[in-house]
Amino acid sequence: GLHIGVFDTSAGRLVFTIDLSDIEVLEQHLNLVLAGMIVFGTLVAGGLGGLLGRAALTPVRRLAEKVDALSTMPAPTTLAMGVSDDELGRLAGAIDAYQARLVDADAREQAFFADASHELRTPLAVVQGVTEVLLDDPPTSPMALARLQRLERGVRDMRQLLEAMLGAAR
Repeated sequence: GLHIGVFDTSAGRLVFTIDLSDIEVLEQHLNLVLAGMIVFGTLVAGGLGGLLGRAALTPVRRLAEKVDALSTMPAPTTLAMGVSDDELGRLAGAIDAYQARLVDADAREQAFFADASHELRTPLAVVQGVTEVLLDDPPTSPMALARLQRLERGVRDMRQLLEAMLGAAR
């Protein structure tokens, strides 16, 4: 802990002796305090960052839960009403707009199936009715009777197929 300094000057040689052992102990103590402050500061900053991060992500988490809870069937939503007017609000608005497009598409699809059902069933009903009328007064030729019966089976099979396809499409 003893330091000696020797300096040559024009007046002669100067020798200084200083006891720095107390200062060196203080330096070591300060180094330990500094290391402790760095560790403590890092832990506090990490903890505060985690808390702030969770607080900042809470609206995103709530929006995700609302989106997860959406029905598989198209339905209008109002997710953007409960969210701030920032990027998250724009995302919620985009989800609302997408849901509205799904509702519109579902309505158009239902209208199409209703029209298709009517357009396909009507001619089939006419063919079935004519076949039944022709079978009420069976032809004398066995070959003509077999053809009518085959037509009746085909119409019945076509009607069942049509019903199954429209049911599956719904």
